[in-house]
Amino acid sequence: MNSPTLDNRSKEQLMAQLARRAGQYTPEWRYEPGAEDPGAAIAELFGEMFYQTIDRFNQIPLKTYVEYLNLLGVMSPTVTPAKGYVAFEVGGASDAPVGIPEGTEVFAKSDDENIVYGTERPIEATGAVLEDIYFVDVADGRIEKADRSGDVVFFGTAGGENLQMHRFALSQNEVLSLDGPCAVDVTLRQTAGFLEERTVKRLGDPDFASWKYWNGAEYRVFDRVAAGEGVLTLEKDGGDSLAPDANGRICVYCDIKGGEGGITLDGVLLRSRKTGRRRSRA
Repeated sequence: MNSPTLDNRSKEQLMAQLARRAGQYTPEWRYEPGAEDPGAAIAELFGEMFYQTIDRFNQIPLKTYVEYLNLLGVMSPTVTPAKGYVAFEVGGASDAPVGIPEGTEVFAKSDDENIVYGTERPIEATGAVLEDIYFVDVADGRIEKADRSGDVVFFGTAGGENLQMHRFALSQNEVLSLDGPCAVDVTLRQTAGFLEERTVKRLGDPDFASWKYWNGAEYRVFDRVAAGEGVLTLEKDGGDSLAPDANGRICVYCDIKGGEGGITLDGVLLRSRKTGRRRSRA
């Protein structure tokens, strides 16, 4: 509803009118705004109070309209508090999160008035910066890194590089206590014997699996992996040793990079042997 304005005089107009009337009724006294005399103070007080009266007077049409609707039984809509989102930034060089309690007051400027809001729940502001986004599909066994150079589609993989990797380890300290050039034969045992050869081929495929050992400083890939007749042969040519891990176990590790379907083993037989000859010092 566009309410009519019954009196459109501003406070400045009121004070100007008061100054004119003062010259007519009391020519011996001249009103000067801000002057340090009792008359000017009374004039300022009168102007302020009269302006408030005009403001209330201009509300009469709207209040009359509302009262008329109340007589008709028309209910005004319930008050809905305004809501919005606000972002907090952490200043300084610290990356430590800063707690913001519930009820923290913030304000938004509207015309000449500050509208105050309060936060609904406690949060923590952090200076951390988003570096990468990864999508995980547990059912499909996939982890993909999102391409942030364009639009990112959430809640689904996009067919990119699969970063998912599984690892299992085979350990037997007496058999795997090796140094220098050597070979490890891994014989697989499965309840369904006809699957053994297929499993050996899968684990010997470099696109599916990568066989490694720990030399005390890093994981190194075996130089050659051969698959045949139910046996995987892992060979290394270097002079380093297969070193124990932090728990004292010597292992060979298999990192499975991808592929569909799981692998179930009922047993593994490990054999090892030296290969090549080591030079002796004179």
